Amino acid sequence: MPTLHLQLCAGFANRVRAMISGICLAEDLNANLVLHWFPRSVECVCSLKSVLDPESLPKTCKVVPDELYNPVEVLSPEDLNRFFHRWDKTSDIEIKSYGIFYTNERWEEHLRRLRPSPMVKEVLERRTALVDWPTAIGVHIRRTDNKKSIEGSPLESFLKKMREDMESTYVIATDDKEVRKQLEEEFIGRCFFPSFVLSRRTEEGMVHGAADFFALSKCSQIWGSYASSYSEIASRYGNNLLTIV
Repeated sequence: MPTLHLQLCAGFANRVRAMISGICLAEDLNANLVLHWFPRSVECVCSLKSVLDPESLPKTCKVVPDELYNPVEVLSPEDLNRFFHRWDKTSDIEIKSYGIFYTNERWEEHLRRLRPSPMVKEVLERRTALVDWPTAIGVHIRRTDNKKSIEGSPLESFLKKMREDMESTYVIATDDKEVRKQLEEEFIGRCFFPSFVLSRRTEEGMVHGAADFFALSKCSQIWGSYASSYSEIASRYGNNLLTIV
């Protein structure tokens, strides 16, 4: 039985979607899965257990904190096909990814089995206790670390949609304190902010970022940012409507 070694790269949502791809691939290959979740990369400064409950992963899955020596980057099904054309079938599989490189009919089932860590749950319970989840609209406004999102989903577009609906309450996920301040002042009493640590450069910041992710997934719908896996995977996790603003 081969072992699939998968190094998870980039930020939280990117790691999640690559991880679910790896779970599905290992399942179909009847292979053991070792997830290499390096906790000190600049995009994700935390361990897996800080943001996710390891018990929600398949029992055949092992998580280690070290990086692979020389893994092949696999970001798409096409990349995976090219890898398997060269694979000699006698060695373990060593790849790295931050994309959806493999899917089967159980992809979203595996995704929705993931559960937040106790630290993430504590933030959620403390910050969103008064949210009416079935009616709340999740709003993901990304501003500091994704140029495509900033350009493709400008703040004014979000404000226009929110001003057109002056009845709803909003669960806001943003990494910009000035955006937060503006929304608090304009939409008084109708905005909930799951996280209060906005920098993702610390473990605490990553915990709060994961809390934002799970909060968005619980809303009735998500108004998301362009070219953001965070918006996309939160929507797929929660099985709710995603509108890219």
